[in-house]
Amino acid sequence: MYQSPENSSDSNLIYVITVIDFPPQFLQARNTPNFEVKFFDGLIDAALKTVNGRLISEKPWSYKNYPGREILISYQEDQAIIKTRILVVEDKSYAIQTMAYKGKEINQNAERFFNTFKLK
Repeated sequence: MYQSPENSSDSNLIYVITVIDFPPQFLQARNTPNFEVKFFDGLIDAALKTVNGRLISEKPWSYKNYPGREILISYQEDQAIIKTRILVVEDKSYAIQTMAYKGKEINQNAERFFNTFKLK
């Protein structure tokens, strides 16, 4: 996690990358019907509860044919926006996030940060 200094001209308050390693049973569960929908719905619900936020938008997103979602969450009483891209690769989940004041969530620094994400 990186937090922009208070006197910074950066539109983003925070930059975050989170990686979750799942146990071997996760790969078996991925073969069950509707797994991806349930999995992403569960992650999104957990994110909303964690920040006491409101889901603004959700859309499919992928990287190198791996399934993902891009979501926007309003939090801090609609003063700020969390933009998150969630990706599942085999037994790992990646979440790439920026947090910015409402109206500033779409900016060059955020796009540059999201575009730096690479998997080998």
